[in-house]
Amino acid sequence: MRPNKTFTALFSTLVLGLSLNAQASLIPNWYNDFGTELTDLTDEDDLYQEVALSPTMSVYGASYNSVSVNTNGSINFTETTDDYDVGDEFEDDYGVSIAAFWSDLDPSENDDARIFQNTSVFDGQNAYIFTWFEIPDYEDEDLLNTFQAIITESGDIQLNFLSLDGVDPDEHPDEGVVGISDGSGSNFDYQTMDTWDFPRSEFSIGYTWDGNDYTRSEWSWDQRVAVSEPSTLIVLSLGLLGLARLRSNKK
Repeated sequence: MRPNKTFTALFSTLVLGLSLNAQASLIPNWYNDFGTELTDLTDEDDLYQEVALSPTMSVYGASYNSVSVNTNGSINFTETTDDYDVGDEFEDDYGVSIAAFWSDLDPSENDDARIFQNTSVFDGQNAYIFTWFEIPDYEDEDLLNTFQAIITESGDIQLNFLSLDGVDPDEHPDEGVVGISDGSGSNFDYQTMDTWDFPRSEFSIGYTWDGNDYTRSEWSWDQRVAVSEPSTLIVLSLGLLGLARLRSNKK
């Protein structure tokens, strides 16, 4: 008995869909569960808080069991700093660092400003999520910035930007930094704020670790194709397969 062509095609679609879903990254454009507030940073300016990491986190191929989170939008692994005036010094003066939005920010100027830390699992990997919520510019408290950094245990990094009003353009706009650096002066990938127009919203920058180096990509949230969960694909595809079988039996 020859298999029904519709049945065969739908079965192939099911297999292909599940395969594509398994290969797609499940790190979200924005993670809404902010988790625990880093209370040492609330209502403070130019301050950092140490956060213990268990399990450890890998960045540039090295594992770390703690990290320094800064009110000015930075994450530092080998050094602690409360600095914001970084610019090109980001390449080799701050050790292994992630600049989520390293600028002259001041949470004390907005009662709603908060910095959070959470953990989750994406694509089978443990991940840490750090979120800066409505953090104002030091010079202009009406310029609010909400962004987050997600780092997986294997070293993949994703920076998500819900909304950026930026900082005062008259106050060193070329010294704000977004990117990554291993602190050696040789391995880094970053941008300074004078390359962007503000406000900006709903975009992400990803850094994928291949075991030797990072590959950078950037996208707006409406450009990323939504991928269905495996269970959704299974239910939908099996339903279509059932309809195809009924149709075949009637014939």
